[in-house]
Amino acid sequence: MDGVRESQKLVRMYSFEAEKRLPPPNDAHQLASVLGRDKGDLDTLTAPWRKFFEPWEQGHRNENAITHVINVESKKLRDQWLIFEQQSPPEDRLDLRRDEPTAQGIVRMVEGMRRAWAAKRSKGFMGKALGLFHRFCHTLNSHSALIAILPEGNEYVSLFTGSLNAIIKASVNHEKIVEGLAQALWQISEHIAECDMKRELFPTEQMQGEIARFYAEIFLFLSDVMSWMTRKRHERLMDSFKEDFNKRFDDQVEKITAISEKMRTLAALGAFAEQHVVRLNVEKIESDIQDIRTGLEGDSRVRAEQIHRMETLQRELLDLKAAVRDEGQNLKRLGSDMRRFLQGQAFQYISSEPPEHRYLPPPSPQPIAQNPTPAETPPKPTLWTSATVALNSRDLEDYFHRDRVRLHPDADLDPITVSATTAARLSSWLASSPASASSSRSAPSTLWLAGPDVAADAFANPVTVLATQLLRLADARGVPTLSYFCELRRGECLRTGNASREAQEAVALVCALIRQAVELLPPPPLQPPAAGEAGEATAVDLSEQRFRQVDGTVLTWDEAVGVLRDVLEQLPRTVVCVIDGMQWLDDSSTALYLGELVKALRRQERVKVLFTTAGRSRCLLRELDASELLEFECGDGAGLLA
Repeated sequence: MDGVRESQKLVRMYSFEAEKRLPPPNDAHQLASVLGRDKGDLDTLTAPWRKFFEPWEQGHRNENAITHVINVESKKLRDQWLIFEQQSPPEDRLDLRRDEPTAQGIVRMVEGMRRAWAAKRSKGFMGKALGLFHRFCHTLNSHSALIAILPEGNEYVSLFTGSLNAIIKASVNHEKIVEGLAQALWQISEHIAECDMKRELFPTEQMQGEIARFYAEIFLFLSDVMSWMTRKRHERLMDSFKEDFNKRFDDQVEKITAISEKMRTLAALGAFAEQHVVRLNVEKIESDIQDIRTGLEGDSRVRAEQIHRMETLQRELLDLKAAVRDEGQNLKRLGSDMRRFLQGQAFQYISSEPPEHRYLPPPSPQPIAQNPTPAETPPKPTLWTSATVALNSRDLEDYFHRDRVRLHPDADLDPITVSATTAARLSSWLASSPASASSSRSAPSTLWLAGPDVAADAFANPVTVLATQLLRLADARGVPTLSYFCELRRGECLRTGNASREAQEAVALVCALIRQAVELLPPPPLQPPAAGEAGEATAVDLSEQRFRQVDGTVLTWDEAVGVLRDVLEQLPRTVVCVIDGMQWLDDSSTALYLGELVKALRRQERVKVLFTTAGRSRCLLRELDASELLEFECGDGAGLLA
């Protein structure tokens, strides 16, 4: 048997050498070529698994193939960075004379954030975000080492750290964005140190290719974050509570972390390569972990972007259908949460629930149909996208104060007590659906919680505390909300046409509700409607011209309330609207306007409105029924609100 094997080996070896021994001038060269045609690589034949764990010598051809995808994404990230910096306000831009595109520059930026936040407050979720940023900073050296092994690696390191610096700088003053960014960066980088170590142990061709793909996906993610922040800035919705950063970029972050997991798996294959642990276990996840847009240019990129948007839209539609289906159950849970909360137990209860019962952020807003004016009938319906509507209405931000939409969302509140009657009534109202509310006098869709008449601001007022906590509970349940905390701001200049501070604040209330409602508009249909399919009852004009009719004064009050009514009628889900401090707006100059606003809100089938006041409001006394009034009664301590 050994003799046979030796003879076979001899034949193979001769066949491999035949072509070399018989060069082209020789008559036997053609036969030699046939013998050596399928010889393969001798090193591979003698050690077929070496490529899984031995160092790799890359040539110019392989270099181009591996780095093409990251070259494409790095170029697009540079272009997006330039746009991002040009369109950022001065306070959100990098100081290029001081801020360096290095790992140390990011560390200094995070330390500057820490000092800025410490000056504002010492508690709250910013502490969590800062902790995640610090943990991310510990991975920067590993990131730099991984990128540096690629051709032009030092340039990519500068691009990576510089663009991160720009994004962090621009997000410092926007708490919701910076928290989501910190979470995403840490999730991406959690295993990066381990990958760096294993890259040194197993510097294979496939490992280098995965590193290039890993950072190409990260560059695409950073570019999309810049584009998203630029859009939000154009729409003037950077501080909105409606569109969740984590929800928006969750798919991309998962794809990036999946590639890092594949890198870890490749390293494990290298360790066991000599035992024939083949790469098939890795390749089967290949198709699911790469963004369809990565590395494409020109028309291919445009088509990939369209497919990506369609896939995102399909997910949003599925999320919306699930949210509408579970709407009644979520309202009941919110009512139960409020009762438990008044006993100091709600947030502990929510945190102990199965994940499927917890917060589902509302889907990103998208297009709805346009309303043709009575004088014009367009040949086919037009679709407004949510981005277009947000841009059309962005000037409304000039007419209200964003910090009155939510009061210090991360602040610690002083405890208050309420009676069991108050807790039960409020819980029952929250749990009822608007449909049942319209047919039941005991459960109206509007509720006025009238608290004690105390001269107190913000969280020194017990009903304001309760309104704030209700909004937090609704967020935890994924119930969409509108809110505004009215105030008469001292020293504010009156716009021409507003006779009083009360009138100006009434306009601010309406504009704030419009802008928040725009963010809750539903996704569009996957296919645009055919001509004639859009019914008159659902058509609505959300053009820029219509929004510009609202000029921040009571002179255009009818236009403002009309826009609010039209936008609210397009909402696909029941919304809880909380308006605090209506008593501040009572004045002879506002009596007629406030009455029209209350009537408009009460007519909405999908809006549950809670008014909270310190003392009585003359407007609400005129407009609401006795069944819609709930006196805020302090309890004996059994209803502690922590």
